[in-house]
Amino acid sequence: MQNAAFILTPKSANHKTGPIAVSTSCKSTCPDACPLKKGGGCYGEYGPLLMHWKRRNDNALKENWGELLHWLQTEVSEGSYFRHNQIGDLMGQNNVLDGIAAAELVFATSHLHAFTYTHYPVLASDAGGRQDIADQNRRVVEWMIEHGFVVNISANSINHADAIIKSGIKCPVVAAVQGNFITTPVSRSPRGVPVVTCPAVLKDDITCKQCKLCARAGRTGIIVFPSHGSGKKHADATIDAWDEKYKGV
Repeated sequence: MQNAAFILTPKSANHKTGPIAVSTSCKSTCPDACPLKKGGGCYGEYGPLLMHWKRRNDNALKENWGELLHWLQTEVSEGSYFRHNQIGDLMGQNNVLDGIAAAELVFATSHLHAFTYTHYPVLASDAGGRQDIADQNRRVVEWMIEHGFVVNISANSINHADAIIKSGIKCPVVAAVQGNFITTPVSRSPRGVPVVTCPAVLKDDITCKQCKLCARAGRTGIIVFPSHGSGKKHADATIDAWDEKYKGV
């Protein structure tokens, strides 16, 4: 992907992440396979975080991929936690992850506890029936995890998460769930996988820096994130559609 731009934050003021290093990637990094984009309820398209994407679009900041890598290597202290992409995604094009960029990111963060999330499709059914695309993306994210960078696969519902886990991918999985999930939670998915609501959603005094669940590559449960904010109605509709699509898988 050419001309991607980023916001680099050494110490986040986001009360959910806590004071850790975070990056924000431009909207063009998000794959078309993500149903939450373009009005589907993506939290990055509503509320305070939208400001960051607007800054990317109007070139208010001009960091590029090389500058991001240099910043990670030289400005973030060894052993720190780093959340890549509070909004945005990994580098890629046409739903295909860029393996070279992924390797560069892994090497630049080898001294950190780095983690992120991706909507790049790892099932052929999410990649327009293209098994080759799904296989390429699976190889990239599994390689990243093997080399210390934790990539969480973002599912669009609990049933979708079940299908991804059933496929045998060696990556942790998170899922979007309806906003009412907090009041009507479930402890296991239809296939019996443990389900845990993001602790930072449930308690104001818990942050990513304290929790660290998403930074654990070997966990077995699905961490879920209830929809919220201005885009909640759109997100709930998207989640319902994907739960129905993968019902009984």
